[in-house]
Amino acid sequence: MDAFLEFSRSYRLGCAEFYSADFLFAIETFLIKAESCGEALALARMYAEQSPYFNLGIPHLACLVRVRQYPFPPGLPDL
Repeated sequence: MDAFLEFSRSYRLGCAEFYSADFLFAIETFLIKAESCGEALALARMYAEQSPYFNLGIPHLACLVRVRQYPFPPGLPDL
């Protein structure tokens, strides 16, 4: 069980939600390898800003980025 916990700590799932005013128009997810939540959040934000949905021409654009640990099943080989 300890090996599973150590493995899952370095991989995180990032999610970017794109809004125009209050209308959610796109969601993207990212698999991120990062040692800390802060590093993962910075990478998720960078990936979100590189998305085609991050278009400053969209009226009232807002982007919400979240990060959480990704629950890999035990025994899954390293990516």
